[in-house]
Amino acid sequence: MDIDIIGIVRAIAGIVLITFVPGYALSWAIFPRRDRVPLVDRIALSFVLSIIGVIAAVLFIDIVLGVETTAVNLVIAVIVLTVLAAVAWKGQVIFLGSELKAGIDRSLRTEMKVVNIDLSLLRNRLVSLYDKNAAQTDEKADSASCEEYLAPPITGITGTKCPPRK
Repeated sequence: MDIDIIGIVRAIAGIVLITFVPGYALSWAIFPRRDRVPLVDRIALSFVLSIIGVIAAVLFIDIVLGVETTAVNLVIAVIVLTVLAAVAWKGQVIFLGSELKAGIDRSLRTEMKVVNIDLSLLRNRLVSLYDKNAAQTDEKADSASCEEYLAPPITGITGTKCPPRK
């Protein structure tokens, strides 16, 4: 029996190159932080992303670039895909730790001033005014009529129309 060791090593390397390596690089490019995705999930995601990435790369070189689909061209496309994903991941890591991101975060926080307004005091005041008004006109004030009084006339989901303000 003649065992072709080189052929077996090439087949194993090809399977790993096509089914794991590009997806692993893509998973780091999509989720650059280590704490976002556990290792087991990242490995499982790598297989799926590899299959999707390799199919997309093959279609890209065949349809868009018009390059003949050969084994060498496929290996080059997969390596380029992996390198691009690794560069994208490294760029994200550099950006996430940079002063540029910190400066952008600071400027966004100062420009987007959030104002918290407690409208319950205003609502309570309006309810008390309505209650005084209702007591003067000798009408029975209940919470449903009070809500209808405070709410503008709108058409609801069911198509019913609220009564107009008094």
